[in-house]
Amino acid sequence: YWQKTVPGRFGSKQKVLFLTAQGLPATFDGGVARPDTQVVTHIFEQLVNPILNLIEKYKERADAPTPKVILQFATFSDFESVKDTSCDQVQQQAFSGEQPEANYTIEEPRWSLEKVILPTQTRTSLEQTLNLIEKHDLIYKKWGLASVLGNTSPAISINLFGPPGTGKTRCAEGIAHALGRKLLRINFAQLESKFVGQTSQNIMAVFKRAAEHNAVLFFDEADNALGARLSNIADAAGQGLNTSRNTMLIEMEKFEGVVIFATNNVRAFDQASASRILYNIPFTLPDADSRLRIFKLHIPPEFPLADDISLERIVDLTDGFCGRQIWNVVRQTAAKAASQECPDIDKRVTMKDFVDSIEEVRKGSDAIFARQETQSLTWLSTKVKPMIDDTTNSEKANT
Repeated sequence: YWQKTVPGRFGSKQKVLFLTAQGLPATFDGGVARPDTQVVTHIFEQLVNPILNLIEKYKERADAPTPKVILQFATFSDFESVKDTSCDQVQQQAFSGEQPEANYTIEEPRWSLEKVILPTQTRTSLEQTLNLIEKHDLIYKKWGLASVLGNTSPAISINLFGPPGTGKTRCAEGIAHALGRKLLRINFAQLESKFVGQTSQNIMAVFKRAAEHNAVLFFDEADNALGARLSNIADAAGQGLNTSRNTMLIEMEKFEGVVIFATNNVRAFDQASASRILYNIPFTLPDADSRLRIFKLHIPPEFPLADDISLERIVDLTDGFCGRQIWNVVRQTAAKAASQECPDIDKRVTMKDFVDSIEEVRKGSDAIFARQETQSLTWLSTKVKPMIDDTTNSEKANT
């Protein structure tokens, strides 16, 4: 966070205004997550400092109204200023009208598990989990385990973890479909709020809405929802983060329905969160047999394949591809064939179209990773090295 003394025109007295940034990349020091100092420096230079300068200029007008744009992404300290009427007005404006839970849509699952191609181990784990869910009432109600928990049944919590594009989201829909229930899909970013306490309220609202509709609650990209809590809290943002994650744990304990989490980074989970999950199902990149079945699923009978097509060779060329990349290959191949300069009835998808599309998809993925690496190296050379050099020079001067 960054702080600035705010002149009296913003309230009855001078107050300390805190600007907080959430969701920053973190480094881990002794198991404790801390914001990346390089990123914090960049945010200060590009965003925070201009805001503070704007506030400094703004006070030149004695009759100026409260700048609500600034207050909307500013969090006051826990002094008397938290009761500032202008800040209260902004919160009322932001949350007036339709209640937050009304925006959380209950949907019919579009996919059944039969339509999701998975490696054998993953499918076996899913089937075993569904079988255990069917026996949930037997175990906790008829066999009395619910009495250990105060006559309540624990949430049926499932964690789907693995690389992107391996079918986690579709399987969440498939589980809801298999249970004959609707789905309440949530990305945790939908719940996060700039106002103190509102994120926790939103978390409680989605659990309540799922319970009212007997819907499967699905948290996509669940890293933030179940991430590690901070042990050293230095600001309001850190306190708010811990509060929201504690609320998530409490609601998981109270919930008696089915809640599913999906993540690409299960290592970021808080230990207390991980221990509350009943079923953990790993997802892996599809093997050769799975890739063949995915291609067959994505290539309809009407697809105008040329005689030179070899699915076996295509499967070999896509080693290491996820299901999403395979779908991209099929779409790019179709686009190439559709661009042929001949009547539509004569257009054919050739083996060359597939080979070229596979290469383009692979290069596209490699380019993304290469760009991320280049950005990291650029950051190190332009930001970190000068900081290190300045520190070294300062130490030499002191010596």
